[in-house]
Amino acid sequence: MNHIEQLSSNVLEAVREPSPEALAICEKGDYPAIRKELEDKGLFAAEVERVKAKCLTADEKHNLKEAEFLTEKDWQILTVIELYDAVTFDHSLETYHIAKEKIEKELDNGVVISNLIKEEGVSLETFYRSCLMHDVGKISIPKFILNNKADVEISHRSRLKDLLTADQIAKLLEIDPAGKFSLEKTIAEAMQVHESESKRYLEGEGYNREAFLASTHHNYGRVRIEEMRFPVSHTTLHISDKISTLLRLADMESAMRQKARPYKDDMGKVKTLYHLVEDLKADMDRGLIDPMVTELWISDEYKIRHSERVKHGHGASVEEQAEFDMMIGKIEQFIKEQKGKNEK
Repeated sequence: MNHIEQLSSNVLEAVREPSPEALAICEKGDYPAIRKELEDKGLFAAEVERVKAKCLTADEKHNLKEAEFLTEKDWQILTVIELYDAVTFDHSLETYHIAKEKIEKELDNGVVISNLIKEEGVSLETFYRSCLMHDVGKISIPKFILNNKADVEISHRSRLKDLLTADQIAKLLEIDPAGKFSLEKTIAEAMQVHESESKRYLEGEGYNREAFLASTHHNYGRVRIEEMRFPVSHTTLHISDKISTLLRLADMESAMRQKARPYKDDMGKVKTLYHLVEDLKADMDRGLIDPMVTELWISDEYKIRHSERVKHGHGASVEEQAEFDMMIGKIEQFIKEQKGKNEK
């Protein structure tokens, strides 16, 4: 019987709502401070048990029954993420499930990526923990920034001082005396803070390798992949560019899937892959992600969706079918080009 199955039947039968007081504490924006106050007020244990129960009894998206490597410390981190923002929590679990499914299956040429990870001297537990906790730094981002509905163009162009209300600006100045979220920053720039915050929190918990992966999954610094090396010491092992790329791909695909959900099922799945490929092209050209892992990942996703090309023809308009065929063509071209480069 694993750690989740040992939960009391009462907890499992009724996954209650989080405590309002616990929710309020998690607005403080600093993981060590949040953890201390939840513990001091005797709230943390019950909330952790609630999240454990949720991850056993909920649908497949939330299910962590197989994640037997998770320690009590891990569950505490996941609980704070869940208390702070449900969307981030869902995304974190989905990133884990996407990555786990991909690395454990046999891909082109018989490659099993989980074997490559172990050959690098990095445990699968480390990688999976990184997937689950890569966005813990988002608890440092005020919710009125984190959940801002500005579209991509506005989020990259408009500054916080032009987007936030007077009350939000006053609140930001109150909770951010250090100025991490300068009013001169754009929404996109403010969101980038979460990578360094994830690194800080995970290092504080003794998770140095996970911290490195979390701090590079977006590669905001645009470091070429061959230069992205984790310093070797007596407490850490080298983490390869392939593993960093894996986390990034899983993270991106999860985010894309969330955006695609309003579409028809088959069209949405292909759109997810198409937009993923479009986002990857520039980074591939700049050497920011591992080409071999990227090709394997996209090729596998294409195979999964290829049958939908025929299926979509039933009941689709001429315009829909033309868009669908265009996206499939772009994906096929990307795979062909990457295979050619990798074979050189």
